[in-house]
Amino acid sequence: MEGIAESLDAMDNAWGDAAGHVSYLIVAVSYWLTNIYWLRITAVVGLCFEVAYFIIMSDALYTGIAWDCVFIAINLFHLSLLTRDRLRLRSVKGDLGLLRAMFEGLDDAQIGRGTFVGEMAFLSEAPASATVTALQPCRVLSIEREKLKLLLLSDHQIAAVLHRVLGADLVQKLRARNAAAS
Repeated sequence: MEGIAESLDAMDNAWGDAAGHVSYLIVAVSYWLTNIYWLRITAVVGLCFEVAYFIIMSDALYTGIAWDCVFIAINLFHLSLLTRDRLRLRSVKGDLGLLRAMFEGLDDAQIGRGTFVGEMAFLSEAPASATVTALQPCRVLSIEREKLKLLLLSDHQIAAVLHRVLGADLVQKLRARNAAAS
């Protein structure tokens, strides 16, 4: 009987070690992630494996289990907020017809390739430093600052592209201004 008990204990330790290794491997992978949504998901999965590891071990680590549950709850709460924000942004798909109609007939020559208005105020989070007056009728796409910030926080790829485009636009405007001043 003792041999069977020892074998069962060895199996428990092997499964416990496997759960521990999987847990720490998932946590290590989460350190490589740059998208906060997927980072939180991997953190929850890794913490669940860690809880299993703590339970399987012969001396259950109740303090570790309790803290892991707190961390899981925090991550699940933030995942629910991120998911809610993503779903709000996805509702724009219903407005694609309206957006297409707004840009119908516009080309690069009419709107100026890559031209933005209010980008300095957006990037610096300061009040607008200039007023724009259209010399002829035009169509304008206006995005509220807070909604744009929310979009950029929820989608890092869009944020990277927008910041790169805004930077290029500002460089172009500065070059034009310097050329006019010379």
